[in-house]
Amino acid sequence: MELPDLTTYHVLHRGMRLDSARLAGAVAALGEDERSVRGPALARWYAGYYGELHEHHTVEDEIFFPALVERVPVFDGQIDRIDAEHDRLEDVLVETRARLGRLSDPGVPWPVAVAEASEITAELRDLLDVHLGFEDADVLPLFVRHFTREDYEDLGERALKHTKLRHLVFAIPWAAEAATEDQFRHMYANAPLAFKLLWRATRRRYNRMAQEAFGSALRPAA
Repeated sequence: MELPDLTTYHVLHRGMRLDSARLAGAVAALGEDERSVRGPALARWYAGYYGELHEHHTVEDEIFFPALVERVPVFDGQIDRIDAEHDRLEDVLVETRARLGRLSDPGVPWPVAVAEASEITAELRDLLDVHLGFEDADVLPLFVRHFTREDYEDLGERALKHTKLRHLVFAIPWAAEAATEDQFRHMYANAPLAFKLLWRATRRRYNRMAQEAFGSALRPAA
C-alpha cells in the first residue's frame, strides 16, 4: 500500500508555528516611530495569515477529521479537545486582528496599543505551539496508518474545492516561503500546473508584503 504524502500538511504547520513567533517578535520590537508604516503593513500581512489558519481549521473540522473518525472511531474521543482548541484559537485570531489594527491608530496611546498587541500575539504563538504539537504527534500519524495515498489525495481534492482563489493568492507563496528547500522541491515537483503558475504570479507580491511587515526580520529557526 502506497502511503499518503503529508508534506504539505507539515509545511502548513511549520509556517503557522514560525510565523506566529515572527509576528510576536516583530510586534514586541516595534517602535512608535514605525507605527504609521509598519503597523498597517503588519495588519495587511496578518489578514492573509488569519485567512490561512481559518481555512485550515475549517477543512480539518469539515473534511479531514470527520474522515478520520470514520476510519478510526476511537479518534472521536479527541474531537472535543480539537474543537475547544480551534474555538479558542479563532477567538485569539480575531482579537489579534483587532489589536494589530490599533497599532496604527493614533487615537490609541502607543504604550497601550503595543502592550495589547504584544500580549495577544504572544498568546497566539503559545496556543499554536501546543495545538500543533498535539496534532503533529497524535493526529497526523493516524492518516499515515489508516489511509492509502489515493484516499488521502481524495481528501485533499475535497479541501481544494472548498478553497477560494483569493485565499490561494496568499496561501501558495506563504507555504512556499515556509517550506524547507527539500519540502519546496517536493511540493513543486508534485504540484498541478495551475499552482506553479499561481506561485510564479504571486511570489513577488507576497515577498514585498512580508518585507514591508517584517522588515529585515527573518523567520525564527525551526
